[in-house]
Parts: sequence; C-alpha cells; structure tokens
Amino acid sequence: MNELLPMTLQVRPARTGDLAGVLSLYRRIKPNDAPVEGVQQRWREILAQPERSVLIIDNGVDLLATAQLGFLRLPDGQRGAILMEYAMRQDITSLQQLHLFLLRSVIRDAKQAQCVSLWIAGAAQQPERADDYLQLGFAGDTENGYQLDLTD
Repeated sequence: MNELLPMTLQVRPARTGDLAGVLSLYRRIKPNDAPVEGVQQRWREILAQPERSVLIIDNGVDLLATAQLGFLRLPDGQRGAILMEYAMRQDITSLQQLHLFLLRSVIRDAKQAQCVSLWIAGAAQQPERADDYLQLGFAGDTENGYQLDLTD
C-alpha cells in the first residue's frame, strides 16, 4: 500500500478476532521479536480490562494502526490516560496523516472516557513524531515526555 490515506478509515475498539492483524502489524515493526507464549489468552485479558482501551484503525480491508491506552485515577480522583503503545503501517505515503489521525482518535477516546489529561509513554523512542504531538497541543519534549490537558 503506497498511497494517500483512504477516505474509508474507521476507528473502532479492538476485538478478539483482530489478534492476527495486530501481531502482523507489530511483526512489521519488530521482525526479530520472538513469538509470545499464550498470546491468545493474553489478548483476551487485555481486551477484558476496563482500565485499558485498544483502538484499531482500518480501511475495511487492512489493519493500518493500533493504539493501547491505559486509564488511571489521579490523586485528585479524576481520570487520566496514558498512550502506552501504538503501531502503524510504515509503507503508506501519507504516514504523517495516519499518525495524526491515530493521535486524534486516541484523544477522542480519552475524552469519551472522561479523562482530564493524556500522556504519551515512550515518546523518547520516536523523536521524529515530536512535531505531531506539538501540533495537536501536547506540551513537553522527548526527554520528559508529552502531556495534553483535556479539560478544554
């Protein structure tokens, strides 16, 4: 796939049947990782956890991206979210648009979960994405991480 983002993108919660597509996506990014024992059971456990949300972005045919959010209670009792990990197809010409679409979807999901803040874990591993975080209103840097206030 080497084209602009299709107009038929959909964002949805992950389902049990998405495991093969998610594993394929991660294999593209980390081809040398060893298979995980009991991965099907672990996937079901992740999807069943109320303090997690796994989003899938697809075009009706191919899985293009996935993101996993973790929800937590802040000291003041409000809810926060951490973008714990995400993976995207890298063979798309409009990779930045896919990244921004993914981040906007994550922000929407966190707001729907009534979170007041969103943090990005692991931002130091992707310094090339810093401009995208800042463009969407995140504050921070690759050394200290990025945070977005969702109370607006």
